[in-house]
Amino acid sequence: MDTPTATAFRAAFCAVTREARLATGWTQEQMATALGIPVARYGKYETRSPMPHEMLPRFAQITRQKVDHMFAVATARALHRRAA
Repeated sequence: MDTPTATAFRAAFCAVTREARLATGWTQEQMATALGIPVARYGKYETRSPMPHEMLPRFAQITRQKVDHMFAVATARALHRRAA
């Protein structure tokens, strides 16, 4: 079974995080407040550093996503990126 590179997975997971937030109609500021973190830190989770595991359940609840689905989508995208 193929595995994505760490870099490709991080980029894909950040994109999935951003898309999930946008689908809720929330701003980065609203999400940061709901998660109890600074806006600048939350912004990094959408651009360069995947969200810490301990925040994922709350984020998933807010965005009505399943954490395992987020990982699956990110993995599939990273593998596709690697194959391209």
